[in-house]
Amino acid sequence: PIISLVLCAALVAAGFQPPHIFLSFAHYLGSLVTPLSLIYVGFVIYETGLNNLRLDKTMLAVLAMRFVAAPLITLALCHAFGVEGIQRGVLTLEAAMPVMTQSVVVSASVGADERYTAAGLSLTTLACFVAVPLLMLLV
Repeated sequence: PIISLVLCAALVAAGFQPPHIFLSFAHYLGSLVTPLSLIYVGFVIYETGLNNLRLDKTMLAVLAMRFVAAPLITLALCHAFGVEGIQRGVLTLEAAMPVMTQSVVVSASVGADERYTAAGLSLTTLACFVAVPLLMLLV
């Protein structure tokens, strides 16, 4: 990825314009990332079983960081930089979104515990149905 980033940055700096068919293919390929990761996450959750999703201390910490600490930090930064109105609300809600689906794929590819990551994704997604409306009322 670093080599391709450096190569692409050099091509952009040189003013290279790729053909339209290449851009179209890259767009279609990029659009597949989230659906494919959701299929993988669904498989991992199915394999683990919904009955095995437990709220232990670490998952409670994940939920607290995601739905309490992240929005509070965002609000503090918005206040520090003078961001007001709808922008502050949008940034705060974005900070409280569930764990990214791609994190499960990344954790599996680096040898981390993808079942734990999938459990965190599932629990934060379920908690999002309660936390987001509450944050909308507060913000």
